[in-house]
Amino acid sequence: MNHRPKPYVAVATLCEKVLQEKDNVVSLVRIVDTVKFAVVPGQGAIRLTLMVMLRSGEAIGRYEVRFVMRKPSGEQQELAVAPTIELTGNEHGANIQAELLLRVTEIGLHWFDVLVDGEKLTSVPLRLLLQEPEPSPPPPMSTS
Repeated sequence: MNHRPKPYVAVATLCEKVLQEKDNVVSLVRIVDTVKFAVVPGQGAIRLTLMVMLRSGEAIGRYEVRFVMRKPSGEQQELAVAPTIELTGNEHGANIQAELLLRVTEIGLHWFDVLVDGEKLTSVPLRLLLQEPEPSPPPPMSTS
């Protein structure tokens, strides 16, 4: 087991869009933790961005970052391996943006684990719900 310092998590969330301005300020648009679907599992997909912002603190050196999704059934799926990040200490860090296209195969609570050098640093939840169809309006009454 590696006992070197791990970075701090400044942000770990799912959102629809990430904006990065010229001055390197990041804005997250439509942060989500619940999504409703009107389709049956296996027939739909969702596009989200997993945004993770790490800050060095005492962590200095090269670190490997990976993302693993845990489905409600317990099945795990590795999503992405980020490029190795270089941390230089203090408030400096790395922003990691993973664009995800997730097929909806299970309804329920999913977790996105953020692993640094193989150890879980944090987890981000996403609940997928099946949206009930809107009831059809009654037919118009005849006036004859």
